[in-house]
Amino acid sequence: MDRRLAVLGLGGSTREGSGAEMLLSRTLGVAREAGMRAELFSLGRHDVPVFRESLLVDPPPVVADLLAAVREADAIVFCSPVYHGTLTGAMKNAVDHLQALAGDERPWLTGKVAGLMAVGGNAIGGANAISAMDHFCRALYATTVPTAVVAAGEPLAPDDPRSDGALEERVGRMVRELAVHARASAVAMADGLRGT
Repeated sequence: MDRRLAVLGLGGSTREGSGAEMLLSRTLGVAREAGMRAELFSLGRHDVPVFRESLLVDPPPVVADLLAAVREADAIVFCSPVYHGTLTGAMKNAVDHLQALAGDERPWLTGKVAGLMAVGGNAIGGANAISAMDHFCRALYATTVPTAVVAAGEPLAPDDPRSDGALEERVGRMVRELAVHARASAVAMADGLRGT
């Protein structure tokens, strides 16, 4: 396999420029530095309608764009703010639209690798959000990488004097795991499609 891996960042809050969107953008920058193609689908910049079954037949352009980005991605980074001790309704709503991928040759997120990030609240709320995202990733046949990122409160910029570098180190580790697992998965899926 010689093509560049594609990673999609999906998340943020419905508030454009949120801490979650900022951390997700920084993470995609790390992925680009590692040689991956990276695209952001910000829930603060895309008004994704509330999921209903009728949209599976004729999805509006914003949903069609989301589905196309997910289909193209080898890896997806899900990043949710922590609301009321778990992930946001906006994130769950976006994921509900992935039901449209059920009839694909590789249904839902089969063969894709996921990284999970949660921002805000406290460590317990962050862990709850990560757990909820892990549940939907497994239900959609994605493989999650071992390292998850929880940033309690607003994430610090790398040059902020209060930053000890731990968050950046964890983001870097997660991105490296995404690259390794996504490459292995892409090779395995290609071999499987060839019947080897």
